[in-house]
Amino acid sequence: MTRSLTIRKPNSAERRRLQAVLEETTSHQIQRRAEAISFYTEGLDAIEIAAALHVHPNTIYADLHAFEQQGLASLQPLSRGGAPPRITQEQTEEIWRLAEQAPSEFGLPYGRWSLAKFQEFLIRRRRLLKQISLEHLRRLLNQGKIHFQRVQRKLISHDPQRRAILARIKYVFKHLPPEGVLIFFDVKPVAVKAYGGRRFSAAQRLVLERYQKTRGYFYLFALYDVNSGRVRWRYYSSKDSDHVCLFMQQVRRWYPTQEVWVVLDQDSAHPRKSHQTRRVMRSLKLHWISLPKTSPDDNAVETIFSDVQLMILDNSNDPNERTTRKRISQHLSRRNRRRDRFIRIPYLPDSHKG
Repeated sequence: MTRSLTIRKPNSAERRRLQAVLEETTSHQIQRRAEAISFYTEGLDAIEIAAALHVHPNTIYADLHAFEQQGLASLQPLSRGGAPPRITQEQTEEIWRLAEQAPSEFGLPYGRWSLAKFQEFLIRRRRLLKQISLEHLRRLLNQGKIHFQRVQRKLISHDPQRRAILARIKYVFKHLPPEGVLIFFDVKPVAVKAYGGRRFSAAQRLVLERYQKTRGYFYLFALYDVNSGRVRWRYYSSKDSDHVCLFMQQVRRWYPTQEVWVVLDQDSAHPRKSHQTRRVMRSLKLHWISLPKTSPDDNAVETIFSDVQLMILDNSNDPNERTTRKRISQHLSRRNRRRDRFIRIPYLPDSHKG
């Protein structure tokens, strides 16, 4: 049953203000209150307004009574109750700053924070807070996007010519002739032994003997064709200049008529340092570009090697070289048939689209 309402209706100035609020606000709560008052102005009762706005009639009664007492000021949402926050924004920002500093910088004997040690430091040593729970401290750090992370070791190139070298590779790729080919080349040593890795197991702990006898050792020579996204490979017993030259001769057989650019690192058997390899590549009419020093991430073949390590070698325990080579070959052959075989090379735009 509809209650009788003796609430006044908005005047002309308030109606104009209501219309402006409805056009400007992004708050669902303010919009609902403004619509309730507007519908009431048009002559609808509380039950009809509640049905139109899909809310309980008591909500509409509350909105209208608030308008009667406060006018349009009632549109603003009520402040939440509860005690004020015990940790100010300044204290929070100071916690974030301190968390990213090493304990040794404050004369403490340990090398990294734990939540318990950081909590004790904030309360007893720094006296920034009177108290804070470990869970609250964890939430504060998460709000500042501060997480416990392992420091990764990575080869970082400081070659002053790196930018110029990558720009040259980009220029070559962009201006390849119709039959031209840009390939990346590298070599990976492979030991035939039991490898560790991650896997499902019911055991509480997986242990692999540190010192073990290898059952074989060989080198995986691989190239990545940027144009086709396919990998070509061969296995050799060494990675010296003789075997690099053998592989380059194989490259020319794979691409008998094309103009080929080979991107490779500055290994001692590669043309940058090996006179023999340089002479053979010139005789085969293979162009080359040497990558910057200590920059494995610039070589697309490293992505192939990481894939082989993760999908083939990890958790493997092959009896001999032949088995390992066969598994690697099957994996690379399947990869060449995939649609997503292209590698994203950061400094070569659209290199991953084929």
